[in-house]
Amino acid sequence: MSKNILRKLSIAKLNGAAFMKELTKLGQTNPDSPPIFVARIIGSARTATVGQSNFGDYIEFGGSFIGYDADGNEYRAPKAFLVSPADEMLKEALDSRPEESKNAAIEFAFDISVVPDPKEGSRGYQYRVATLVESQEADPLAALTGKVAPLALAAPAAAEPTGDAPAETDGKAKGSKK
Repeated sequence: MSKNILRKLSIAKLNGAAFMKELTKLGQTNPDSPPIFVARIIGSARTATVGQSNFGDYIEFGGSFIGYDADGNEYRAPKAFLVSPADEMLKEALDSRPEESKNAAIEFAFDISVVPDPKEGSRGYQYRVATLVESQEADPLAALTGKVAPLALAAPAAAEPTGDAPAETDGKAKGSKK
């Protein structure tokens, strides 16, 4: 299996039109056909930027991403484009971070497959997205501290009394009245 570094990760980069050829080769037109695996994408997203192209709206994610194609080849990239509804789910998770965690990454993992879509005017297939983990805020320091042995501190020494401590009294003031 090869490891590849890309500028951006997308379904097209992971598998191109191979899945479409597979559907055609099998003559699958029934939407109840078993899904054909396309890719697995695992990542840690920090940003989401909405944009527009000739193909419509898109969401570009920034962070660290790993993708695997159907042959098991590994691809890594600092940017990723996901299919719907995975992109919308991840963007919502990023947008709903509390203000104090706005720079925290959201971890996720998805398996993406396709099934035929014989509807008139469709592209001939539709994506299926399976979540592999619950999207959650990443805590890189927790992961790092888990790799380090706990800090062994000596117990604090008991404080020894000094001559400067006030003497104990019975609560009655001593002295003369004026």
